[in-house]
Amino acid sequence: MSVTNERIFIIGGTGNVGERTVKAIAAKKVPITVLSRDPSKAQSTFSSIDASLLTVVKGGYDDLDTLKQVFPGHTRLFLLINHALGRMVQVKGAIARLAFASGIKQIVDLSSSGFGIPLYDNYLLTQHTLAEQAILDAAADHDDDRYVVLLRPTRFMTNLVTYYRPGLNDFEDTLDPDEKQSWISPNDIAGVAAYVLTDAMANHATSAYELTSQVITPTERAAILSRVLGRSYTYRQISPADYFSTLSQSLANYLPIRCIYDIATMVEHTPHVSRGISIFLGREPETLEAFLTANKHLLP
Repeated sequence: MSVTNERIFIIGGTGNVGERTVKAIAAKKVPITVLSRDPSKAQSTFSSIDASLLTVVKGGYDDLDTLKQVFPGHTRLFLLINHALGRMVQVKGAIARLAFASGIKQIVDLSSSGFGIPLYDNYLLTQHTLAEQAILDAAADHDDDRYVVLLRPTRFMTNLVTYYRPGLNDFEDTLDPDEKQSWISPNDIAGVAAYVLTDAMANHATSAYELTSQVITPTERAAILSRVLGRSYTYRQISPADYFSTLSQSLANYLPIRCIYDIATMVEHTPHVSRGISIFLGREPETLEAFLTANKHLLP
């Protein structure tokens, strides 16, 4: 049974972060509507959730006619779109305008951390930053309160078991062995998102939260892999050109070449753990070692 008069709409609810967020919100007994291109798959994914708390709507993020019909009656929206590169600004802006016009009061947007990088120096960052502004502009079109909360995660730990999986005994990157790099656990993103989406809107107003769970070096990552997998792992530093070539072979079907270029050449200016995560989660951020241990079956 629901213990709230609110209902949260989630776009991207069946993905990596989205699934965790849906389950975290349902644990708080808050009703949820999930948009899915495959409702039967979504129902299976969330079979453990009380049916009175979950509604699944068939559609995609670009199906504005469907969204116009189903948005009314919802109070908040979690907007998670990672596959509209090149159209992210237009897609998120259109959804935000429709959501606010339908009576939704708060949009929580999963954006991306800037890593201290100037706008337009990084393609993906620029897409997210301009999309943030489109959402903020949509909120500004209304006289009454409309809130926008921007979540800005750094590198996903999930990528280490998907896109950047290590080899059998080593992994490679362009960093110096003792150069620090930021990582975020998808469990921490979901926990923060669930907290914000079920907390009083005025407590967050219009704000942004950078999310980094841990800052480690390649040397430390090698030691973590060694402990988790029970065999010796080493780190090999390679040139940006070689890394670009390697990534292109595995990511060209998923990302534009400019994104792969940015990944291969990115330099963080101020890597640091986000201290506020523990406030929202009621625990310390998840470490990379804990995450990899839980997902050891996905590693070579």
